Amino acid sequence: GYVVVFLAFLTNFFFDGSRMTFGKVLTEISIELNENRAKIAMVGSIGAGSHYICGVFASALTNFIGFRKSGLLGTLLASLFMYLASLSDGFVELAVYHGLSGIGTGIATGEIY
Repeated sequence: GYVVVFLAFLTNFFFDGSRMTFGKVLTEISIELNENRAKIAMVGSIGAGSHYICGVFASALTNFIGFRKSGLLGTLLASLFMYLASLSDGFVELAVYHGLSGIGTGIATGEIY
């Protein structure tokens, strides 16, 4: 019981933390990509929106393949696309990868709620 509670806490800590703290790195990303802050702020909104809209599909996926497999799939997708987002050189790449990482986090945390 306690292991599951601890792992659920870690999942929420990392995935929701990466969504909620996007504003802290907004200025650095806009300087590095040479884009205005409003455009880069849209990247955070795309990630958060894809995270929350994915909940409907995450519950169906969980019913289809189970809790463990859907949690693992979501974690792998989120980790892969967060890594790719960190390597992106332009706005479009960053928006696509950050949005896809939101789908991964939505799948990973969808069964927690």
